[in-house]
Amino acid sequence: MSDRGLRVVDLEHVDIAKDFMSAPAAALNMCCYGAAVYDGERCTCWESVVEPEPTQDVQEGPMPVNAQRCGDCAYRRDSPERQLRDGDGMPYVPGGVFLCHVGMPKVVRIEHPCGETRDVPPGVENDDYRPVERGYRAWQADGRPAVVCAGWAADHRAYLERGNA
Repeated sequence: MSDRGLRVVDLEHVDIAKDFMSAPAAALNMCCYGAAVYDGERCTCWESVVEPEPTQDVQEGPMPVNAQRCGDCAYRRDSPERQLRDGDGMPYVPGGVFLCHVGMPKVVRIEHPCGETRDVPPGVENDDYRPVERGYRAWQADGRPAVVCAGWAADHRAYLERGNA
């Protein structure tokens, strides 16, 4: 599968629950505009900590397609992502590509300049993957090209077979 002409569309930041992002007491709710105006409830000072630490030394080459869906693929019928969508399938976006999360760097905690650290609450709704991106390409944490999701690839093949090339 050639990745020319496809856009990576699944890489967006997740809005974590606002109570999780409240300013620490040590900041006296005056660390930033959001904390000062909203009594500490909308602090924007937090910095994401990503693990595993992604390398910037990336390997060239095409993004391979997974041969089969991984164990917790978002495209599986029983996936947490589909449960969040009331059982509906994952949306197919022509011209985009959905990448497998395996091997991707992910936000695991946030740190405030005052020194406080908070772990990201568990749950798929808080998953925030941060691969190395350059143009329309993405890479895993170890520098290998990102892998195209097998579930998305099946939807893409079906889309093309219907004559939508």
